[in-house]
Parts: sequence; structure tokens; C-alpha cells
Amino acid sequence: MFAPVPRIIEVPFHIGDFLSGTMHMDATETGAYWMLCVAHYQAGEQGLPDDDVQLARIARVNPKMWRKIRPALERKFSVEDGFWRHKRVRNVLLRVSERNSSQQAKSLKRWNAPDAAALPRECRGNPNQKPKTDKVFNPEERDSSAQGSRQPYDVERAVHYTALLKAKKRASELNRDFRTLCALYNSFVDSRGIPGDADAAFLGWLEKFTEGKGL
Repeated sequence: MFAPVPRIIEVPFHIGDFLSGTMHMDATETGAYWMLCVAHYQAGEQGLPDDDVQLARIARVNPKMWRKIRPALERKFSVEDGFWRHKRVRNVLLRVSERNSSQQAKSLKRWNAPDAAALPRECRGNPNQKPKTDKVFNPEERDSSAQGSRQPYDVERAVHYTALLKAKKRASELNRDFRTLCALYNSFVDSRGIPGDADAAFLGWLEKFTEGKGL
């Protein structure tokens, strides 16, 4: 049974070309043609299996109607080797594949670079963002030489956006200046070491630091 793998791609839709290419079709044929093209994008470059039962279901018509409209639709595709293939659809899929391959190659090159010491999650999926540090928090390791070589901690870059929103909300509830709290926490981390879980560490510190102050 035909079961295309779901994928998210941007497809160029040229209204003029589509209208001029379907002027000779009635509403049923036009709708079926569109559904076949969409399914082709989902299925990939291989195309759609040349199976009347499956093609009728993809086109959203019953078997009787499919037998009637198949000749008109077949002329829009190249039917060979047991598959229906559309030239324009395959060209778009090829360009998408080439673009993805190029982006993947650039990403791998960035992560494999000598200065890319951080894991991808530490750079939030952006291979062009320089990692702040390659040091993982270790309570037993606090020698001054290691501390001196590390860049100043920046909680607003280290913590994820959702955690920052929670912290800003908490600071507002306590009538505290959020940036001031961030600066205090940065100094705290610089003196203690980088936490393994940046989000949990910052939110936990915020609660302890403001506990009972009610400012």
C-alpha cells in the first residue's frame, strides 16, 4: 500500500502555468491532478506507483471515475517502470535535495571545525554561533587557571528562551530588575563553574536568591 513519508517542503506554485495547463480539464480532472502532484511531492522523486486502486484513492475518486479520467491525467505524467512521475515535481524535489545536502555539508564542516568545541544543542542548532565555552561543570574542578581562561558567563545566551520567560515573569512578580539579576547570576557562575543544566540551575538560583526578600 502506498504510504508516503511525511515531509515539509516549500513548493513553488505558478498560478498561470497551472491554469494554462488545466484549461482543457473539468473540475474532477483538475482536482485529481492536483492531488496526484501533492502526493508525488510527499512520495519523493521515485513517483507514484502505477496502481489504479491506489491512484484512485490518492485522486479522491471512485474506481469508475478513475477509469474515466485516467487517460487525461496520464498525459500529464511520465508512466514508466511501474511509476507515475511528473517532470516539474521531480525538478523541484531535486533542487530541495541539493539544497538540503549543501546545508548539511556546511553544518558538518562547522561542527567539525577546530573551534567548534560545543555540542550542537549548546549553540541552539546554529552552526555559525560560537560556543561560549567547552567546559562542563565539575564541582571537583575549580582551579584558577581554568577559570581564568573561560569567557564570562552570559545567562541570556546559555539559557533557553522558555526558561528566560519564566525568569522574567518571576522577577516581575518580585518587582526586581531582570538584567540586574542576570548580572548577579553571571558573577555567581563565574565563581562557581558552568552548570550542567543551565535552565534548571538559573531558575533554582533565582528562587533561592529572591526567597523571603519580596522586593
